Amino acid sequence: INKNNKPPWQKLIRNDWESILGGNWLAVIGVTALIFGVGFFLKLAFDNNWIDPTGRVILGIAVGGLFLGGGYYWWKKYPFYSHVITGGGIAILYLSFFAGFTLYHLINIYLATSLLFLVSTTSAALAIRRQSMALAIIGIIGAFSAPFILMGFDSHGSSVVDGDVNIELLIYLIAVDIGVLALSTFRNWQWFILLAFVCSFIGFEVWRSEFGSEVSLLISYGGLTIMFLIFAFATTLFHLVWRRIPRDFDRVLMVLNAAVYFYLSSSILW
Repeated sequence: INKNNKPPWQKLIRNDWESILGGNWLAVIGVTALIFGVGFFLKLAFDNNWIDPTGRVILGIAVGGLFLGGGYYWWKKYPFYSHVITGGGIAILYLSFFAGFTLYHLINIYLATSLLFLVSTTSAALAIRRQSMALAIIGIIGAFSAPFILMGFDSHGSSVVDGDVNIELLIYLIAVDIGVLALSTFRNWQWFILLAFVCSFIGFEVWRSEFGSEVSLLISYGGLTIMFLIFAFATTLFHLVWRRIPRDFDRVLMVLNAAVYFYLSSSILW
């Protein structure tokens, strides 16, 4: 009897989580400290009005671009370190464009949607090129946490959901989900899809709790339906395009997506 002959699902979980958790944790701690240091400096600068809103957005885009450049430069020599830096850069770009659109109204809805879509597809392309689910997960965590991080950069201490955001946050969530769809078409990273799915619908519930009574049924139900369709394709396109047989985890994601859509649809219509 071969004791190392584990069931396929155990091998899948082990390999996926090794790719996420493996690497040099000192690099993670160092980059995290750097991001927090930059964040505290920017918070101080914003509170004292050293930088105007336009400068804040430009600075965020510049820092995000530097992180992406650094991740690309150190990719071959320090691959795991570059993953963390690149993921941080993606998150900062999400944050900057979202702030420029929602908080400061420096860009219109069409340009904001295009820029957010560009960041989503860039994040997916980098993760595919580097064969890194870790990079994809770092980027998606930063993307979905960006609106809530904004409350720490608001000099008045108010959160994103307290302002005049209505459909902007919903558009943001859909734009991030499109990036998830693009990546999932080429890589069947189930844990990444599950994390994006959970974050998406939690974000939708936060948006609905704040603005559900202020927007029309068409916007609420339409936004939910678009998110459902995105994840319906995210869990099936890979298998259709590459002619692969869905595994148990894939089927669970498909059923979970339908069940959550049914529950939230009933709640909205009620």
